[in-house]
Amino acid sequence: MIQTSIKNHVIVKIFTLLPLFWAFSGLFYSSSGKKQIGILMLLSIVLMIYTYGVTQAIANIKENKVLWILLFSLLYSFCIFTLYDYNFGQFRSLFFSMLFLIFVPKQILTKKLLYAVILFGAFFVISYALWFTFVQGMGRSWPVNVIPFSTFSSIIAIFSFILFFYEEKKLFKCILLISFLLSICSVAIGQSRGVWLALMITMLLAFVYLHHLKKINYKSIFVLLIVVGLALIAAYPKIDQRVTNTIHEYNVIKSGVYSTSIGLRIKMWSVGFELSKISPILGLRDDHLVEFNKKYKHTTDPDMLAMTTYTPPHYHMEMLNTFVKSGIVGLFIFLLPLFYVVYNFISHKNLGSSLLLAMMSIYLIAGLTDIPMTHGNHMIFFWLLLYYLTNNGFRLYKKYLGLN
Repeated sequence: MIQTSIKNHVIVKIFTLLPLFWAFSGLFYSSSGKKQIGILMLLSIVLMIYTYGVTQAIANIKENKVLWILLFSLLYSFCIFTLYDYNFGQFRSLFFSMLFLIFVPKQILTKKLLYAVILFGAFFVISYALWFTFVQGMGRSWPVNVIPFSTFSSIIAIFSFILFFYEEKKLFKCILLISFLLSICSVAIGQSRGVWLALMITMLLAFVYLHHLKKINYKSIFVLLIVVGLALIAAYPKIDQRVTNTIHEYNVIKSGVYSTSIGLRIKMWSVGFELSKISPILGLRDDHLVEFNKKYKHTTDPDMLAMTTYTPPHYHMEMLNTFVKSGIVGLFIFLLPLFYVVYNFISHKNLGSSLLLAMMSIYLIAGLTDIPMTHGNHMIFFWLLLYYLTNNGFRLYKKYLGLN
């Protein structure tokens, strides 16, 4: 009786779920967000053990394939860190994700909770973008890297977009519509062209899929067009500025000069392909900078000469960067959970798996010009949502798909 009372106590529930709300806000507020979520996860774990015992944890380990894949990735990361003293940040992110997810009772991960964290995250991203861009006058020089932050905003946007067409209750549709408007404005303000491309392509693919499921109706389309129009109007100066810069950069590259943002990315891709040949099995790890300087320190290419001083920490393409630093082995470990997302979608074709596939699309397309999933905060965010939606996609949403 006492234990049941504790389970239902609102304070216990709040602290148990706090890491999830932090994942949709504080995790992306500053570079220390991923360290702070570790503390919150430990607190949540203590409460979950006290209220639910270890029975749920044992069941999770036995039944949950996501935890098996996460454990495999964690063991690989541990070996790399132990043997080569490389990428402790990745190990820490995977460790805390694993520890937290082992103890999370699946029954607390409900549809209403998903809507709550999406709305909470949407208000967070627009507040953050408006505050630092306009109030503080910092432009794109936010306290955090604007590209992974915008990637996070775009995931909230695509989730809101898809869920809007499935939801039948007006209150929840309004919540999702507000979340979509706020998050898409944040993406526009961030001015990350790679993220814009990722969101537009993923929304188009989602629209085609939803149309195939006959979830699209003219009223919903009209409402969303109004929302998108409002977002474009609100962020038009930023969008116009970015489009103008892109056209200018394209013309500069056509003239043979690669000193622009896009041009330097193209150069870094070519460098990455060359460096990947040196150690294709296990990768170069931190030695990639040594090999980079060794290979290009005597170059006569002015753009490459500038990069030897800059010493790029990564090569602005997720898979290429992983291949250079971790080899084919590391690339396989990186792709393993993504393969599982595709497998889960093909096997179940429920809304939960559709959301995961949309998230994967955002990451992969944005990963053509950046390394979103290499960042510790996105790593934690990805695994939390993979566990959440894999365990609840069918149970929570089958009624929307007409399944029994």
